[in-house]
Amino acid sequence: MNHTRPIEVLKELVLIEGDSVAYNELMIAYFVRKNIEEYLIYSLFMIHQYNYPRAYSNVYSCLERASESNGNVMDERTKEMALKYLRRGAELNDYNSLSYLWSLYLEGKYVPKDTIMSQKIKNRMDEISLLKVYTTTRWD
Repeated sequence: MNHTRPIEVLKELVLIEGDSVAYNELMIAYFVRKNIEEYLIYSLFMIHQYNYPRAYSNVYSCLERASESNGNVMDERTKEMALKYLRRGAELNDYNSLSYLWSLYLEGKYVPKDTIMSQKIKNRMDEISLLKVYTTTRWD
């Protein structure tokens, strides 16, 4: 049991309905239980069945955590897979995917260090942030 609904209920809602609220609740439950590897399965399902943008950055995060849990780094094949999902999330304007990519290019982690690319990504993040503010601000 988690702090919201039972995990079995959340899993069913994710698998059968693609329920993004249940998916996000499931993330919290798995992080609390430190069972992030199982969350990877539901993230992949949300991508391939429902094309849910947020799940792309979660796949990257799950793969990174699993790889680095024992002080290791991602092997080349895992890194390429993780980056593929992250880039696709960025194409869908997922803010978290963009944020990960920005950080990776800025630090040169898993990709060549590229301050020009990191600035382009940061600019896109700023555009998305402004768009969210603009579309959620009520003008009376």
